[in-house]
Amino acid sequence: MDVSAFILAMGAPQGGGKEGGGGGSTTLMFGMIAVMIAIMYFLIFRPQRQREAKRKAMLGQVKKADHVVTIGGVHGVVTAVKGDDVVVKVDEANNIKMTFTKSAIARIIDKSADEDSTER
Repeated sequence: MDVSAFILAMGAPQGGGKEGGGGGSTTLMFGMIAVMIAIMYFLIFRPQRQREAKRKAMLGQVKKADHVVTIGGVHGVVTAVKGDDVVVKVDEANNIKMTFTKSAIARIIDKSADEDSTER
């Protein structure tokens, strides 16, 4: 058997003509793809954008005297904010200061909430 004849025979549509109902399955396929994209948007992309917006807002609010924790786990007090960098005092006794970029800050610790919880 000739290879080209075999390929043509394999590609022939089943069921004959246009009335076989092939259009409905294409619409269903595109509908399922649209549903999957919507699910991915609401479960993955949208929450990620919200977390990133909260993080940007938190980094924009960093100011002097804030108690912070870096992504490396270093605890300290912000002594200066210089553009995209922050100077953090990590040791009171020896006056050791380290400079980090703002993006290295994992969170700002609310000392007033911590003091309220220890007083009880």
